[in-house]
Amino acid sequence: MDTMEIIQKEHLTIKSILRQMKSELVSLVQDQRVDKVMWSICLAFVKENIIGFHHLRERELIMNYRLGGNYKQYEELMNSINERHELIACHYERLVEFWNYYQNGHTLARYNVMEEGESLILLMEISMTMEEKLFDLTRNECIVQ
Repeated sequence: MDTMEIIQKEHLTIKSILRQMKSELVSLVQDQRVDKVMWSICLAFVKENIIGFHHLRERELIMNYRLGGNYKQYEELMNSINERHELIACHYERLVEFWNYYQNGHTLARYNVMEEGESLILLMEISMTMEEKLFDLTRNECIVQ
């Protein structure tokens, strides 16, 4: 299985988690409730599998590729992906912080949970699109070092 296939399969799994997170956020908006077990599973998946493993592996795989002679484009894409990964980690931390506030009785924190949750999901979707574009470019135009 080549790198692009691995990344695409992992992205499919991530997209299913994002759909579940969106569903829980809709429930939070509609009736101020979420399935706490499912929400905990989603948050743990983001932390352990996406931030803790997937992003690290992507960076390692990306480092093994170069865009045929166009290092400036490669560096720009790589920097953009790294920035998005850092933003995802930051939004995740803020989401957990606001979720904990909400769980401790700060009912207005649910708005922050919704905002950070939506931001996190959007950033992950954008990041996956960019990564797939980069890996598609590398697969079609470059050789692995």
